[in-house]
Amino acid sequence: MEGFLTGDKIISYNACAAQMFFFAAFATIESFILAAMAFDRHAAVCKPLHYCTTMTSTMCVL
Repeated sequence: MEGFLTGDKIISYNACAAQMFFFAAFATIESFILAAMAFDRHAAVCKPLHYCTTMTSTMCVL
């Protein structure tokens, strides 16, 4: 926070590594969530009669 006030643009290696780790982790998690949502919509649109049997309560928890 001090860097924002003083205008200093240098961060430590640990802070840079933490930012890169969290960026990569959240991007990966978002990709998995997007893929799950796409599969859900694909199943609902392309196989509407099978949707109720394939999307059980245990499948929704995953």
